[in-house]
Amino acid sequence: MIIIKEEIIMKNFKKIVALGIVSTMVFGSSLTAFATEPTSDIPNPGDGTTAGPEQTVTGSATSNYVNKKVFKVTVPTQTEANKLLSFYSDPQGVIAETKGAQAGDNVTVTKDTGILFKNTDANGKVSLSDWSDPLEIVNKSSSGVQISAKVQLIEAGSDKYAAGYSTTADFSETADKTTGLYLALWTSGDVTTPLTASEQTITNVAKSAYSLFEVGYNNGNYTFAIPAANEGKEPVFEIYATGALNRALPETTWYKADPAKPLEVGAALTMPNISLKYTPTYIDAKMCQSSLDNDGLWVWNLDDTPFTKAAAITNLKVNDIAVTGVTACDADGYVKIPLETVYTTLGLTGDNKTVEKAKEKIQGISATVGGTAIYADFN
Repeated sequence: MIIIKEEIIMKNFKKIVALGIVSTMVFGSSLTAFATEPTSDIPNPGDGTTAGPEQTVTGSATSNYVNKKVFKVTVPTQTEANKLLSFYSDPQGVIAETKGAQAGDNVTVTKDTGILFKNTDANGKVSLSDWSDPLEIVNKSSSGVQISAKVQLIEAGSDKYAAGYSTTADFSETADKTTGLYLALWTSGDVTTPLTASEQTITNVAKSAYSLFEVGYNNGNYTFAIPAANEGKEPVFEIYATGALNRALPETTWYKADPAKPLEVGAALTMPNISLKYTPTYIDAKMCQSSLDNDGLWVWNLDDTPFTKAAAITNLKVNDIAVTGVTACDADGYVKIPLETVYTTLGLTGDNKTVEKAKEKIQGISATVGGTAIYADFN
């Protein structure tokens, strides 16, 4: 019985040894899968010296750069823009009385001030009001865009309207009471410009689409573009036209009558056309960020760091309007425009001197700080 036990023990031991050998082979196989990088032996110099040949190792440098200056602006066609700035003059209220029939079927007159613009909603329904639909300038650029516009009323014909232009929509100012027509343009940033026969230049800033851009990599090159998921979110700079007639004046303000034939219908005097010529210009500057609080308007770097302490500031503008009195960064390196200076720059007076009203008006801030041109959207 003892011999049998020993034989059994020996058989089991051989099995264990065999398994160990197999296991070693498997493990050894796994080690070869993680072999080190190829190496080479330095040959024996063969001259009895102990120094081998000098080994030279040179790495390669890969330079990467992506152009983040993108200038792209979408504007209405000339035909569409002309429609937006066209209007009806209706001193007698006949358009409203006929339920807007002159503009089409089933047209609602939502507000009748004597000057009516055609409005079309998202479903194509037409209405008439004292405000035009917006002329939209979509900024798809990586920086702000300066909008410089020349505006005026173009008078034509011998039988033209000639009773003057008001600066107020309700003809409330003393000089406006005897005028018969008010036409104005409103632009983003809550800026209203009454129009006259004299050309005026108005400027403002269209906010950038920088935050919508993403860096990509394609076919060995980096790209900087607005991805499909962000399309349609670009900032829009809007221009509206508005107007009114001073119906307190006699009808002959807008009609040519023949005193010899008082019972005959006189011809309507020709109303002026609204002329708008605008130029979008890319603001070539380093992108920064800004905020407004009860202390003032602040600007600093996009990476949340300040500029250099007491760095010189020149050409400082808010909404493309020059700011005076700020010539250097503060002791911490921030561009700081005091709140009262913000109000003055934006033309806010009286009850309009509030932080909230200022926030409605600010579009963007530009300057040269320490020799570097900077620009910041205001959101």
